[in-house]
Amino acid sequence: MESVIFITEGDSASGSITKSRNVETQAVFSLRGKPLNCYGLTKR
Repeated sequence: MESVIFITEGDSASGSITKSRNVETQAVFSLRGKPLNCYGLTKR
């Protein structure tokens, strides 16, 4: 079974995707705040 998740920046960006998606296989997740770019960071 295939599934897709769309990650958007805020509710306004997810509005049109939410209306046109296939609810059986596609999900929308809206980020709130600024995403942290953790590329190159290490655990302490």
